[in-house]
Amino acid sequence: MKKTVSVNIKGMNFLIEEDAYELLQSYMDRLSRSLAHEKGSKEIIEDIEFRVAELFSIHLNDKKQVIEKEDVEDIIKTLGEPEEFVNEN
Repeated sequence: MKKTVSVNIKGMNFLIEEDAYELLQSYMDRLSRSLAHEKGSKEIIEDIEFRVAELFSIHLNDKKQVIEKEDVEDIIKTLGEPEEFVNEN
């Protein structure tokens, strides 16, 4: 049995297991730090949050109502690591 938390991402509500939430929060924190000095970082982060919500929706169905850690890991693989978003000029 695992704890779940309710999260709202870009206006969409999701139930997510606590360990999955912690992983997602860590990812978003790393993303914010990586993009802190990039032009348009706020818009980039908002776009990524929207994409996360879309991908969460894909992982859910009538038989599966909760986002699990494996789902978050899959989404991170799809989106890439935060360090990959930084322009190196």
